Amino acid sequence: MILPSVMPDEFSRSLLSRMCVLNGVYAPDALMPDLASLFGPSSNAGHKPAWSDLLASANRISPQAFHARHTLLPFRRAIRPVADCTPFGSVRDLVETSAHRTCLDRQPLRLCPECATEDTRFWGFSYWRRSHQLYGTALCQKHQVGLLEVTASSWRTLPHDAISASTAIDVAITREAKRNPVIQRYTEISAGLAERTQPVSTAWMVQVLKQRIQSHHAASGRRARRLTDIAADMIQGPWQKRFFPELDMVGGQQNGLDRTCSSVRLGYSTQFYALALAVLFDCPDNAMNEVNSAVMDTFMKEAIPMSKGQDTRPTGLPAAAQSFFGGATITDAARSHGIEASQLEELLRSAAAHLTRMMVFR
Repeated sequence: MILPSVMPDEFSRSLLSRMCVLNGVYAPDALMPDLASLFGPSSNAGHKPAWSDLLASANRISPQAFHARHTLLPFRRAIRPVADCTPFGSVRDLVETSAHRTCLDRQPLRLCPECATEDTRFWGFSYWRRSHQLYGTALCQKHQVGLLEVTASSWRTLPHDAISASTAIDVAITREAKRNPVIQRYTEISAGLAERTQPVSTAWMVQVLKQRIQSHHAASGRRARRLTDIAADMIQGPWQKRFFPELDMVGGQQNGLDRTCSSVRLGYSTQFYALALAVLFDCPDNAMNEVNSAVMDTFMKEAIPMSKGQDTRPTGLPAAAQSFFGGATITDAARSHGIEASQLEELLRSAAAHLTRMMVFR
């Protein structure tokens, strides 16, 4: 069996396509027995090996890292309720075990003609990039040209094979994606969310967005009734109408974008969270730094009961913080609740950051 190495930003579906081409088969199922014998678990783990596990093992990286670099699973499940915040690749449901097929059956694959040409000249082949498949992506970030869309007719189809059969995304959409700063931030934030190895909790994301809405109200001097009202002035146009048509709903009905700021028990589609962050933050790096605050996310996860009957007395970080504010030293508060003092210190610094941002230095 010929096993090619995965390329940077290569979509897992693309790696399987190249394996089919190099081994002279028409579908990856023909490769599964040999791949499983070489890279499957040595002991009976109680489940059939998943493609992502096998491809990760063949490339000597962990399944979590493989998902974070080569599948759309982290994007699809980027923000989840506390009870569902488990590392990607550990749930073993249909969505995870079929992550290599994500977007193959439901919507066209997207490609950049410049990437395909460059790849073919340099490598002798081209490959499907994961970043091009993220929801709402209309431009190649490297070449700043509009992407093409195509329904791949075969597992052996690679981008250079598909250019002639592809259709360009509407030029009005790509032009707006190139010029609108909110859409540009949305693209970068989507890529950042897709690189995580486990979800952000809805509990923490709701807090992030609520704080930013309050800051927006203070800066603008007017209070918008819904997040959709804030977004409407910033992204209405061809791109929004294609990827977020629900924002045009008349009346006061809430949609997924509005609910990102309030729903803790239920997670919505990731594109709504990415758009909310793009609307409320002026810089994608600032947005992702806040979202990726592991200590704040952990605090919120531990502070939210996972079920109605769960003991509501604080434990872990929340209990240590309560002890600190009750008069204990950081060292004593951390030790008494079984956490590292550095964790509590980081939590306190993060909690103070919001107050610091409101201070005016003269």
